[in-house]
Amino acid sequence: KDVSRDLMCFGVALYACMEAGRWPQCLSLLEQMRLEEVEPDSIALACAAQACRDGRNRQAADEIQDEMRQRKLDYNVPEVLNEATLAVDFPEVRSPVPLGALRPMAQKEVQLFKWIRQRATPGDVQSVIKVIEEFAEERSWLKIQGEQKKELLEATLRPEDRIVEFGCYVGYSSMVMAQRLRELGGRGSVTTCEVDAANAYIARGVLQFAGVEGEVQVRVGCCCHALCQA
Repeated sequence: KDVSRDLMCFGVALYACMEAGRWPQCLSLLEQMRLEEVEPDSIALACAAQACRDGRNRQAADEIQDEMRQRKLDYNVPEVLNEATLAVDFPEVRSPVPLGALRPMAQKEVQLFKWIRQRATPGDVQSVIKVIEEFAEERSWLKIQGEQKKELLEATLRPEDRIVEFGCYVGYSSMVMAQRLRELGGRGSVTTCEVDAANAYIARGVLQFAGVEGEVQVRVGCCCHALCQA
């Protein structure tokens, strides 16, 4: 069966090949993107350029950076990769996913994740929750359960609850519940599912940044599958 490949698919593949040191495959992927009329963004090109440079193919790396300059993209490869890498560890994806690959599908959510990394304290759940609320108030509306709904959610939890959440979005409610379960003794658990893969990847990165990735399981797909496995 033919599968439609988009920027996200190519971005993940390019990052994986870069990490594996396979620069010829990176060049092949760039060529395939052009054949399929998927325009490489700065992240895709940076992955290929870095792979070529690591593989001592300086000519190919320079040509890719020249293309980035001509297209007026950010051509500082290390900075592009450092800015754009979102660490995830789903069973489905064993390599980090470039944020640039997610941006076309979740532009606001990508901006939120960058906002969190710039302003929140790593490993501090409450700090991350506060920054998400600030983003929703100051920058752009988010589908989060804040204020009274948040208080109601916290009040309903019991120490040993095994929670299944339908609709993770960016992980806000999952963090609220994980934080409350910690306060109650830390014996409960949260399993959250998200049908939108881009949002799920971002949520996983947010949860990891907050330090609750061991307490919240994020599953990509329909809620019925997550419910059967929880």
